[in-house]
Amino acid sequence: MVVQVEIFGQTYSLRADADEAHVRKVADLVDLKMREVANGSHSVSTLQIAVLAAMDLASDMLQQRNGDEHLREQVERRSGAMLARIEELVPEV
Repeated sequence: MVVQVEIFGQTYSLRADADEAHVRKVADLVDLKMREVANGSHSVSTLQIAVLAAMDLASDMLQQRNGDEHLREQVERRSGAMLARIEELVPEV
């Protein structure tokens, strides 16, 4: 499937396996991030703005992954503690 999107004033025809709504949502996010970077930066080069936006998006993604890993560790630790407590209270059959 080919989806046409607009990012930072440029139209792109993107071939994608994902559904159209997802592709548009991703394009909107990239467009928003590039506009945020452009508004807060003295960079005039679209390439520089794109690279800075990519860095911001990658940073957000890594922070999310780290948060997910921390949450997973907490769940594993707590569920292990609960299982140990249950095993203490319930005799083996």
